[in-house]
Amino acid sequence: MRLLVFQHSAGEPPAAFGAHALAAGDSVEIVRLFAGDTIPSFEAFDALLVMGGPMDVWEETAHPWLAGEKTAIGDWVQSGNPFLGICLGHQLLAEALGGKCAPMAKPEIAVSDVSLANVIGDPLLSALPSRFAALHWHGVEVVLPPTGATILGASENCANQVMRVGPKAWGVQFHPELEPGTVTQWMRDPANVACASEWLGSEQAAWDFVRAAEAQASHFVARSAALYAAFRALA
Repeated sequence: MRLLVFQHSAGEPPAAFGAHALAAGDSVEIVRLFAGDTIPSFEAFDALLVMGGPMDVWEETAHPWLAGEKTAIGDWVQSGNPFLGICLGHQLLAEALGGKCAPMAKPEIAVSDVSLANVIGDPLLSALPSRFAALHWHGVEVVLPPTGATILGASENCANQVMRVGPKAWGVQFHPELEPGTVTQWMRDPANVACASEWLGSEQAAWDFVRAAEAQASHFVARSAALYAAFRALA
């Protein structure tokens, strides 16, 4: 499979999905939008993976490439090729197809459960258990899904954790791409430490969150391996 990846910040690469692609013998081209990379012609690719990022989905003035990315995502999904959006990528999927995102009353930053519903027979999500621990780090959520979207998963504080649009496009608000050390790497950025400390109430709570994430890392990798295998089977 020829995988195209949209990356929004230096600190949020495809991580475990890159390793799974390499193990499967797939090619991966990463478009680093934050660095000014141009989105290539889609004809050379079989599937699109859109990562998370620290910016908000509507910050097109600060990040002008967001506008072009939304157009590209809309074109890709309309073509019927496999799409998976993670965190910001989930929100971009919604807005690219006419949905709406908004700030949450309370940001969700935790390792907590996602519950799936009505996914029996779903070609992607049936690879996951009906309930599993996941890492969440977001202050924005999809409040109006695109027309025709189906909500397939929720967490305690976010009603739209998993969304499907059409036959081969999914968005997940949680972070399935994590591998050992990913969240620790995120916390090498002082801005992330400040954000986590503010949202959780203290720096001690922020580092407790990191330890909880790292304790689950091997489980995250096992689930992302199953998810990637199902994703590539769609191409």
